Amino acid sequence: MTPPRSVGRPLTENQQQVLQWAAYGLSNAQIGRQMYLSEDTVKSHAARAYAKLGAHDRAHAVALAAQQNLIDLKPVTDKWAQQDAGLGEEVGR
Repeated sequence: MTPPRSVGRPLTENQQQVLQWAAYGLSNAQIGRQMYLSEDTVKSHAARAYAKLGAHDRAHAVALAAQQNLIDLKPVTDKWAQQDAGLGEEVGR
């Protein structure tokens, strides 16, 4: 197993936020709504974050970011924060 790469270039604030929302299970469209960005812009931030982290996919990027303390994996427990994040929405809505 290859150890995680440390980020050569730091992630931007938007890249970190995209990964944070991804860690909560939000889709790119949901992340875009939370961040007031288009889905394409979210995809761009995610792709750049993956490249900086050396990640193969979304789950790998989230894991690497968490290992490097770039995001927090604590569950969202506040009811209002969950609603704001769309975490109570059904898949496919």
